[in-house]
Amino acid sequence: IVFSSRGRLYEYANNSVKATIERYKKACSDSSGAGSAFEANAQFYQQEADKLRVQISNLQNNNKQMMGEHLGSMNAKDLKNLEGKLEKGISKIRSKKNE
Repeated sequence: IVFSSRGRLYEYANNSVKATIERYKKACSDSSGAGSAFEANAQFYQQEADKLRVQISNLQNNNKQMMGEHLGSMNAKDLKNLEGKLEKGISKIRSKKNE
């Protein structure tokens, strides 16, 4: 009975015990490389999650500003830009309403 590097159980029959031991050693050495690949994947997904958290935070702040909240930190140019976006949105809503 042999366990694979992924923990799966399977049966293996061979006349040569030495060949079986060699396969076991090779599988053990290969699994150490898989561990570093796992760590690299984990690190990649952690970085992606961090990027998504920042993006979500930015979108939430933009949404709050569109709703008229947290405007104190905005300068005059940003406020003018926001006003233009809101006016465009209102005009689209009014045109849709009048259809």
